[in-house]
Amino acid sequence: KETWDNYKYPFFHDVNKSLETMRAIKDMEADFYVPSHNAMLCEIAQLAQYNIDKLTQKKELVYDLLEGKSFETLFKAVMEKEKLNIRTEKYPMYSLMIRNLLQALVEDNCIYGILEDNTFIYHRK
Repeated sequence: KETWDNYKYPFFHDVNKSLETMRAIKDMEADFYVPSHNAMLCEIAQLAQYNIDKLTQKKELVYDLLEGKSFETLFKAVMEKEKLNIRTEKYPMYSLMIRNLLQALVEDNCIYGILEDNTFIYHRK
């Protein structure tokens, strides 16, 4: 939870694979768990579900905002919707995460893009 609080868009290289992994972890049974960026836990289901919910919310937000937008316009819309005013040095991390969310939506066959006047524009299917 602290990671989500500190980094509103923490980095997930493969969003859909991360969601799949979190769902599997949620159903695991063990005596203790050692999640990254956290202390040892005796129960993991609640934290896993929290991460699933947060990542799914981010994915849905990008989907809701992307229609007819270029990446930069979409990025700006996401930052404004989330009320985030990031510093220049954080742009690469945040922009990469938004791109990874877009890739997950492509893999889900929910969106497509077309080149219009030398600008890639996203659309919902």
